[in-house]
Amino acid sequence: MRNIRDPLVWSNVVYGLATLDAWYNGQKELMKLEGNAFIGSLLYHISGENKRIYMVDYIPAFYMAIKIIKSMNKCREKNKILFIYNAIHLYISLYVLNKGGYPCCGMRYKKYHTMWHIIGGLGWLSVNYTNRNLIKNRT
Repeated sequence: MRNIRDPLVWSNVVYGLATLDAWYNGQKELMKLEGNAFIGSLLYHISGENKRIYMVDYIPAFYMAIKIIKSMNKCREKNKILFIYNAIHLYISLYVLNKGGYPCCGMRYKKYHTMWHIIGGLGWLSVNYTNRNLIKNRT
């Protein structure tokens, strides 16, 4: 079990913030997905990366990547700045995830995976923004 003060545990707060943002703006589907990412990642890291529950953390992470790609596609023509942000965000996310390696890598994993959480939370917030402003406001 990890301590609640461990960066891998407390950095999950960004997923919780994205969940609250989706809830506040009435985006129920995104709220459920982001809530699952928050709870799944929190449980996985509190357990010390228990191999029996790793899919609870990995499924929302993969789904997040798919949602970011879909957001990029939807804002490609309507909002070039958001498109560029999402493209850069996806690249940085994959770089940080690859650089951090696996739980057996020790401090390198802890540092880069904490950054992955923060970047992932920003990714969820950009998906919320895209959904709220570009998808629902179609004419």
